Amino acid sequence: MPKILGKFSPYDDANKLLDGRYLDGAITGSQISASGAIVASSFSGDGSGLTGITAEWDGTHVGDARISGSLILSGSLRVEGQTVMDSLDTNTKSLVVSGAMELVDQTVGSAIASASFSLSNLGTLATRDSAGVIDLGEGFN
Repeated sequence: MPKILGKFSPYDDANKLLDGRYLDGAITGSQISASGAIVASSFSGDGSGLTGITAEWDGTHVGDARISGSLILSGSLRVEGQTVMDSLDTNTKSLVVSGAMELVDQTVGSAIASASFSLSNLGTLATRDSAGVIDLGEGFN
């Protein structure tokens, strides 16, 4: 394989000529630098040697996401849609609230759904006009 030493200029894009030599295939080297953009259809490797790249996230994601481990939020959490908290350990609480909690009516356009809290096999806590019967167990009338 011939070696090209020195600067890569001038370059004739139409004929793929560089300093009068035809270029095709891979260019390899131990120290390759560029003052402009480097464009490629793909990169390979684990990226561990890359520098000057920010791994920041803009806060938006389309599609599903999964987090293993803990998630700590500072500020508010707003969920649009149904939230299911399913503990796979019967000895662990799925939801623990420290501090005050409030259930409020839901308003979507002109429709209003009254706030309620349902306990499986026990009943529902709701506003007086829509409240059902709550089973408090033995000894309560």
